[in-house]
Amino acid sequence: AQSDTYDQDWRWVQFTTEAGLPSDHIFNIAETNDGTVWVATAGGIAWYDGYRWIPIDSALAPISGRPDAFYVDFDNQILVAFDGRCYIGGKSGFKLLCDLYARSALPFARDSVLLTVNNSLYVYSRGKALLFNAKATPPLGEVLEIWRTVGGGIWVNTWDGLYRWEGDRWKLKLKSEVHQLRVARHVLLENDRGVGIASI
Repeated sequence: AQSDTYDQDWRWVQFTTEAGLPSDHIFNIAETNDGTVWVATAGGIAWYDGYRWIPIDSALAPISGRPDAFYVDFDNQILVAFDGRCYIGGKSGFKLLCDLYARSALPFARDSVLLTVNNSLYVYSRGKALLFNAKATPPLGEVLEIWRTVGGGIWVNTWDGLYRWEGDRWKLKLKSEVHQLRVARHVLLENDRGVGIASI
């Protein structure tokens, strides 16, 4: 029997700015349903055409540094929060999602985006951003961070602790006894059943 191993040197390529990346510092990688690979770097975002990285031109999107949020949405577009603004788009360009000064954004449902604005949650849907007043046990306080895991879980970090969206309400999963929990965003992992691990 023949087995493939991924530790063979010929299987790996190291990409740098010479291959088209906006920066050699990569913070996030995403793949859209059509197989296009995207990266968020310290110098902006880019997509891979199979040969080279194609940076998104600043004329198509004013994203010239590390994005605060970077997700694939339900319509196979890239959702980016950068410098207080949220953009959505793809290879042909990006458009401003809304005029609110949003620190972060993530796909929430098929036609909506969850935003953090002034440490509060908003839902953007059908051209409007409204304060998100969902049930929470205990009530949500000041929102510090939001993120969506690979397994699809939506999490909120508050002064009180970590909450997870449970379909119709926020549920406290890890209480903070003293101060804000410092959660490494990319080290909170869970599967599609909601079982996971966090680095705090």
